[in-house]
Amino acid sequence: MCIGLLLFALPGWMSPTLHRSRLRTAVVDRGPIDATLTASGVVVPEYEQILSSPLDTRVTRILKHAGDAVSPGDSIVALDLGESRLAVERLNDEIAIKENLAAAERLDLATQLAALRVQVQLKSLELRSADYALAKSRALFDKGLVSGDAVRQAETDAERRRIEHLDLDAGERHAEEASHIRLAGLALERRALAKERDEAARRVELGMAVSERTGVLTWVLPAEGASVRRGDELARVADLRSFRVEATISDVHVARIALGSPILVQADEAAIAGRISQILPAIVNGTLSFLVALDEPSSPRLRPNLRVDVQVATAHKEGVLRLKRASFPTVDGRTVAYVVRGERAVRTPVELGVASFDRCEVLAGLTAGEEVVISDMTDYAHLTEVKIR
Repeated sequence: MCIGLLLFALPGWMSPTLHRSRLRTAVVDRGPIDATLTASGVVVPEYEQILSSPLDTRVTRILKHAGDAVSPGDSIVALDLGESRLAVERLNDEIAIKENLAAAERLDLATQLAALRVQVQLKSLELRSADYALAKSRALFDKGLVSGDAVRQAETDAERRRIEHLDLDAGERHAEEASHIRLAGLALERRALAKERDEAARRVELGMAVSERTGVLTWVLPAEGASVRRGDELARVADLRSFRVEATISDVHVARIALGSPILVQADEAAIAGRISQILPAIVNGTLSFLVALDEPSSPRLRPNLRVDVQVATAHKEGVLRLKRASFPTVDGRTVAYVVRGERAVRTPVELGVASFDRCEVLAGLTAGEEVVISDMTDYAHLTEVKIR
């Protein structure tokens, strides 16, 4: 009899029992949900200035070191800029020469025009005198006092004076036009030299390697005396007051990633919202990269090189059954959840839909108001129900 009672009670004693205080549960509700994709991300400074060498030269001094705080205008690296400064001075001299040539050309034009205008005035007087003599000869010819030859001589002289006057007048215009062309050429050469001088001066300014804003020097060329080529990196200055996220995701999702898509970044167990600000066109090793602009770029939870999970919203649904996101076990190829019913957690087949950062859509198997165990139940998946006390 004792053996029978023991066999009857044994299944109850051996049946697993879970303490309610150790269980995490969630209630099925109805509301909106965003379908999301999970990407990997790393927090980087929102602004980082990269200082590069503007010319082939060498490093004479390293003025700041990695980790130093810098302010706008602080020099970080000193380069040998002697040759570039000489180039600026040479170009300034060439510009001054062109300006002197232009001034000399203007003075020469003024002198030449003044002389031509005097000649034109003299020819004008001679022409009026010849016209007067011609008129006088014609009057005397009409009275029979002079011959026709005298009149023809007077006409020839007047015409010659008129042609000489026109020639001098045209010469004045041509001299002025030629001088303007020469001045325009000198001005063009001066502008070209000025552009070359400004570019050389810009290289000198860039060669001073100064910070553009307040930040922290994250990297600097390590050795003084080192030779650098044009475009070689000299230093990096990061503004650690605000951040963004560089994220990567498998290229199979490329069609679902769009500029401006809402983003949730999980940083130190807190979610920070943002949006995709840039999608990089190149796909490298099967991954797509994109940049995330954060709504709170200065959040204290953010720090450089922090690894974060990035949830990309790809669709939105309203009025669906929802359940807090969890890891549900699979039995015979079907997802199951344990529904709390009194003092039991009953295994129930469920069908889940899209998932967001913290919720998943319930398509079948559960109803609004049901309490579901969201703790990991993988070890109990072989049981149809589990006692709760």
